[in-house]
Order: sequence, then structure tokens, then C-alpha cells
Amino acid sequence: MPDDWLARLLGSLDNLDADLVASQFQDDARLCYGNTPFAAGRRAIRKAFVRAFAELDSLHYQCVATWASESVAVLEGDLSYEALPFRAGTLPMTVVLRFCSNRICDCQVFTYSPFFGHL
Repeated sequence: MPDDWLARLLGSLDNLDADLVASQFQDDARLCYGNTPFAAGRRAIRKAFVRAFAELDSLHYQCVATWASESVAVLEGDLSYEALPFRAGTLPMTVVLRFCSNRICDCQVFTYSPFFGHL
């Protein structure tokens, strides 16, 4: 995995930049949020983030702990979001990332939120 992977990933999320988020995934990567069906492929992943980000005014993921090996990383943290004028909050979130050739090839997100259920 690249040395700057965490800063790039969190920065792209904080900036609500679906293109930059998607660029960090392999062409055939998978993204799964909770028990929703996988988004398969970089295009589908980008589309999922475009939809989610369109409903947000801000997003910030604060890492509490990170465990990483050569090809797997687990992030534990708190996701704060604002979707004004009605919703704002902070949710506990765990993310498991698998890397292949310095890009994310599998991402599984574990949290509860009806807001992000369509990712």
C-alpha cells in the first residue's frame, strides 16, 4: 500500500471529492457498506460516492486507531457529517481495506446510519 494512503483517502472524503476517492480504487474493486450489495468496479464506486456526497454539506472521519499490514488496513474511528438543515451527527465506523498493486481492491464499511445506506 502507498505510504500516503491514509492521508489521501481521508482528505478526499473530507473534501467530498468522489473522483479522488474513486481514483484510489482498482478498476475491479468492490465497496460494501454494511449489508448492502457490493458496488463493483471503480465507476460504480464513484457513482455511490457522488450520490452520498450530493446529500452532504460536510464530512470528517477521525481515526481512533489504525492497524495495517502489507496489504490490509483496518480503521476504527468516528464519522461526523452534516446534511443541513436537518441532520448532523457522529457515528462510530470501522473500515476494512484490502490493497492490490497500491490501490484499494476491497473496502468494507461497518456502521449504522440510515443516511449512508445507499452507498
